[in-house]
Amino acid sequence: MMVILALFSGWGFIQAAPLPQPMQSMKLVGSGTLDYAIWKVYTASLYTPTGEWKSDHALGLHIHYHIQLDGKKIAERSIHEMKEQGMPHREKWGKWKYQLKTIIPSVKANTHLSAIYIPGSGTQFYKGDQWIGSIPGDDFGVSFFGIWLNEGTSEPKLRRHLLGKR
Repeated sequence: MMVILALFSGWGFIQAAPLPQPMQSMKLVGSGTLDYAIWKVYTASLYTPTGEWKSDHALGLHIHYHIQLDGKKIAERSIHEMKEQGMPHREKWGKWKYQLKTIIPSVKANTHLSAIYIPGSGTQFYKGDQWIGSIPGDDFGVSFFGIWLNEGTSEPKLRRHLLGKR
């Protein structure tokens, strides 16, 4: 989950942002911060309908960015993380990378992005509370959320925090 930091600048202050409407009825499972060297990159929060993580249930991931990052680089890093974890569906990686590059905007400090995965429906993306795109299919949703939630994640400490474990 390391993000390319060559494009960062600025420090952010915590600023509340509304959750997308589909996440408002979900309950917080846990949250944690991704740090790189001395920089706080983002704070992520995991939501589910019950407040408990189950891999086959709806998931919401809310990310509050603390630095500036290029959206295309975020998309590329997301696909890289899926590949590094040995995610199947190699034949779909190119398509998913293209889709993510068209959906994920560049961010700056205090930008809030969210992804909501509903099994059988796909993954919806939001900037703040505004819908910005979707990618259909359970294959993508499981792989994308696996970046943070799979046991093989590159950020096990963040995973533990997202799952409500310390």
